[in-house]
Amino acid sequence: MVTDVAYRGPFLLTVNLKGNLDSQQNVTVKSAVEGSTTIISIIPEGTWVEEGDVVCVLDGSQLDDQAKQQEIVVANVSASEVSAKEAFDVQKLQNESDISLAKTALLLAELDLTKYKEGEYKKLLSELEGNLAIAKEEALQAKESHEFNKRQVKKGFVQQNELESSRILVQQKELAVDKATEERKVLVEFDKVRTLAELESNAAELERELDRVVLKAKAAAIQAEQEHLAAQKSAVLEREKHEKLVAQVTNCTLLAPQAGEVVYANLSRRGRGGGDGPAIEEGASVQERQDIFNLPDVSQMKINARVHESLIGNLKLGLPAKVHVDARHDESYRGQVAHISSVPMSGSWPNYDLREYEVEINLTDAESKVRTLKPGLTAQVEVFVDSRDDVLQVPMQSVVGIVGKYYTWVLTSDGPQRRELKIGQSNDSNVEIMDGVAERESVILNPRTNFAEEIAELTTQLGAESTQNDADAAVIPEGASALPGAGGPSAATGSPDGQRKKRGGGDVGEMFAKLDADKDGKLSGDEIPAQMQSNLSDIDGDSDGAISKAELTKAMKRLRAAGAGGPSRGAGG
Repeated sequence: MVTDVAYRGPFLLTVNLKGNLDSQQNVTVKSAVEGSTTIISIIPEGTWVEEGDVVCVLDGSQLDDQAKQQEIVVANVSASEVSAKEAFDVQKLQNESDISLAKTALLLAELDLTKYKEGEYKKLLSELEGNLAIAKEEALQAKESHEFNKRQVKKGFVQQNELESSRILVQQKELAVDKATEERKVLVEFDKVRTLAELESNAAELERELDRVVLKAKAAAIQAEQEHLAAQKSAVLEREKHEKLVAQVTNCTLLAPQAGEVVYANLSRRGRGGGDGPAIEEGASVQERQDIFNLPDVSQMKINARVHESLIGNLKLGLPAKVHVDARHDESYRGQVAHISSVPMSGSWPNYDLREYEVEINLTDAESKVRTLKPGLTAQVEVFVDSRDDVLQVPMQSVVGIVGKYYTWVLTSDGPQRRELKIGQSNDSNVEIMDGVAERESVILNPRTNFAEEIAELTTQLGAESTQNDADAAVIPEGASALPGAGGPSAATGSPDGQRKKRGGGDVGEMFAKLDADKDGKLSGDEIPAQMQSNLSDIDGDSDGAISKAELTKAMKRLRAAGAGGPSRGAGG
């Protein structure tokens, strides 16, 4: 038997990672061309370029044709925009003219009304009243003359014909008075009312006409303005399309934003089948926002790696690391954990359940040493997580893991003795012992060779107990102790605590028989415990939705084989 001694001493805990070298200050140039395009030319990888040099040319022939067609569209909409602007200006002038004419007409109508009230009517009334007064005066004089003639006729001084003439003159003058009176009455009672009504109505109508003209002018102005705005927006939209197409054509020529060595962006591109994704090369198809090439600063390098979720708790920022680059296996480099992602990366096909975290390790060596490295090289990283001086430990080969428990065999004066262990952390060579082995005790390094039968029996025993406990937990109602005949009271040893009997391979058959309620030789529907339901896809080999006895037995064997492994990080015999 090969043995070693449990001892107390320094204990170094590390996490090993694998990743690729990259620059800490890496400028990545992406495709800014919408959709998919093709690489027409690209300078060879590793070529040194200066800022502004042409590195890659993408196919922009279709975009160039579209830009020329759009240029014609822009010219047309620009002409429409100018026309709409002129029409809007003309409409504004026309509105001003129409409103001015309407206001003038209204003003003239109001002046006519005021003119008649304050001028013409008073003038006509004064003339008629003057005529009436004159007619009355003349009628009075004619009467007096006629009366005089009547007296003179009696005296014989005037002839009879003169008297008749004076009488006729009196009648004429009286008729003239009546006429003047009627003319004044017509003016006051009829002409004035009619003329005022006509002039007031005309003024009111012209006032309403002014309102109509203002409203029409406003509507016409709004319509002309909207047409101008629509033409303006259409022109802006078409110009933006043209500018975008011109920019897209410009984007087909990728320039170096800084001086550096060209590195194609081919890393970490994986297809659905796990193979390499599309490479960066002439004739290759690229998508919008796809990385095309990098211009790294090779004086500051880092390693991009991923760590499994089971190990992420061991890492923290600032931990030192030792780096080995595959291309320079004779040298090692110093590093430091600089970044740990807070969320895991989703797994890809076929390992969708895989969860890994991105980790960045910065190289801390001198610039002259770091400059000899190239981005993309594969590197092995050993991160130093913990280092303790006084830890009880045994070699990993001496520890055997069986169904979640850990054992070792100690060589005593009475011979080999099996011990159950309580372990702590482990590294690549040793396992920390919390309980089960004392310092300076000799542990056997090849227990699987020397105690194969004992390990097999223990594996079967613990696996059966674990499976039985899982089945009972799945089918026993809360508060019940066990099912009859399946490790319950009828199968108890008779001891006060009702300890179950240790069972061998026959437990699978008995458990299957208990679960198969309809005795059809398969577990289906409610016959499958909840714990088995969650792993049905792993147990159901033929994917028929039911579990046969053979499928359950095969799953139990896999469980026992998995349970026979060593402690964490591969501890085993």
